[in-house]
Amino acid sequence: MAHLDIETASVLSDTASDFSEASTAPGHPHNASLNTSTNPTPNRTHLYTCLACHVAFHTADQQRDHMRTDWHRYNLKRKVADLPPIPLETFAAKLKQQAVKREDEAREREFVKGCDVCGKEYGSEGAYTTHMASKKHKEAVAKAANGSTKPSTTSKKQPAVVSSPASTPTAPSSSSA
Repeated sequence: MAHLDIETASVLSDTASDFSEASTAPGHPHNASLNTSTNPTPNRTHLYTCLACHVAFHTADQQRDHMRTDWHRYNLKRKVADLPPIPLETFAAKLKQQAVKREDEAREREFVKGCDVCGKEYGSEGAYTTHMASKKHKEAVAKAANGSTKPSTTSKKQPAVVSSPASTPTAPSSSSA
């Protein structure tokens, strides 16, 4: 993001005339640098403004460059939601926080750790920590320490197979009467 030469106007300004008045006020830093020999009206300089971000620019190119920035787009969305604009410094801090959050998420996605005792792998630190504290893992560690090579597995009951009466062969009944 290129550094832009901008002047910040009052946060309460809502019109371009407020920016112009701010820039032509006596004692304004921009007016002190004007060359009066080339500019017949030194107190009337035209500033290009952005009402969404509440900033003013000296040239139209600076304003156009500003309109392409993410900061401007963010402030446009805030304006639509009736929220005040945020300064560039605050926006930069938000971007930095977002970058740190993305790095943390990427680090978490790269997490792969396994339990040698149980023979399982985990893709998140939370799942791994939960497993390490689980009763099943602790039992497996205790069995491994006692010399058993195979960790305990909980046996699940097999559902009973029920066949339909039509498919079951029936034995002939031998009735003796």
